[in-house]
Amino acid sequence: MSQRKFSLSANAHKWHKRLMHVVGIQLLIWAISGLYMVSINIHSIHGDDRVRSAAPVDVEKAIYPIDEVFKRYPELLGIKLKQILNQPYLEVRLADMPYRALLQNAETGQALQSLSKAQIEQIALNRIVTDEGQAPQKIKSIELLNTLPDYVGSLKLSGKGAAYEVSFDTWDNLQFYIQAQTGEIITKRHSLWHVFDWMWRLHIMDYDDGENVDNWLLQASSVVALVALCAGVVLLWHRKRFLKQSSLESTPTLKRILMLHKYLALIVFAQLFIWLASGLYLSAMSKPDTPTLVPPKIDWQAHMRAHTTFAQMLQDHREFLSAELHNVFARPYILLTEEEGYHRNFASTKYLVSLLDGRSVSISQSDISAFFAQNGLKIQDAKIIEGGESELRGEQNRVWKVNEASDVYTYYFDAQSGQALNTLSTEKRIYDFMLRLHFMDYWGAGHFNHFWNIVFSAASLLLALSAFITFILRLNKRRTYKRRFMSNTLMSNK
Repeated sequence: MSQRKFSLSANAHKWHKRLMHVVGIQLLIWAISGLYMVSINIHSIHGDDRVRSAAPVDVEKAIYPIDEVFKRYPELLGIKLKQILNQPYLEVRLADMPYRALLQNAETGQALQSLSKAQIEQIALNRIVTDEGQAPQKIKSIELLNTLPDYVGSLKLSGKGAAYEVSFDTWDNLQFYIQAQTGEIITKRHSLWHVFDWMWRLHIMDYDDGENVDNWLLQASSVVALVALCAGVVLLWHRKRFLKQSSLESTPTLKRILMLHKYLALIVFAQLFIWLASGLYLSAMSKPDTPTLVPPKIDWQAHMRAHTTFAQMLQDHREFLSAELHNVFARPYILLTEEEGYHRNFASTKYLVSLLDGRSVSISQSDISAFFAQNGLKIQDAKIIEGGESELRGEQNRVWKVNEASDVYTYYFDAQSGQALNTLSTEKRIYDFMLRLHFMDYWGAGHFNHFWNIVFSAASLLLALSAFITFILRLNKRRTYKRRFMSNTLMSNK
């Protein structure tokens, strides 16, 4: 008996079809959900553009002594001066998990355990963005929630305590979640966000809460899809013979769809491979842990004069959104925020003020060297660079780049506030590189709403749809042949 000659294109065709029967629907889901997520600006999804900045602090009224707050709450974790409804308040943070805080009138020192429903309503109306020329937004309902709903709660928000759910009468059912004790807008939700949330769950194949990216179902589907894609690439290499064989059994409609499928595959197969390979890596590999240098606690009262007030310390500073006691490299400062972006990496205007005399100060290399020495570390070099020139994706502010003497870690600190931003190692750089590949963020913008991302996502969706339509047409054709065969058989038997 003669052995059948091995045919690479025939085997590739067979396994491409078989494997696509397994993951074809999921590939279609990935294409639909991916296109949705990259097409709508992520900051609109977050509702960032629906909230206006808080009012500047009326610092002249902040005459209550700060040391009196420490005497009343000796275990407090932080004090922040901010404006709420035409009155400056001191936000006194008492605990983090669970979150516990209160407000004190910055003028009289009167404690406010929680804000009233009427105050929350006014805060919401003051902070919501209204288009020019349009009537102010109306509130449909306000409800106090002791625990946040599952679609709001997350690891970052679960410890925020009770919050008010403020629902606006808007086309997209906008909702603000405002912390009951401090008036902070914790997060925003609306219809497009809820759709995005489900698209995300479908995309990572975590149908519970959308928090588990490293699940086995996603990894297995990615591996099968990668093998199917490789088989498809072999078909493209032998595309002339394959299309000639396919055209013999194809109707004109099916032939046109197969041609469309071929040309779309030629356009997107490389990017599809990058998406699948990088997605598999990000799912299978945990985000690398790197050390974070935390400054020791400060005895604030030891650095503060008696009866010191924010009005005294900040008499030369005006038009700022907040002022808070700030521990920078184990040294006491006040951090003033004049302008704040949607997120931490967005362009902001902040500066440090001396706790003793209110003078503006800046972080020096000697401050960083002393802090590293306190942690038993030496620095190789440290320099200030513009945010866009750093390795941090989407960073728009100036940063300190500090290389440790061992040359293992690179530390980044905000040049304005001294806040630790990130610690990079070789493993973390590889992980970040995979994120850039997956988001097509080759320019380091820090998001995935790029033109070419949308183009390739749309082409991938058309590719998946052409394959799905081909499958349906062939299935229908086989059913038609089967019905004809059965009919002819019955006729011949008669």
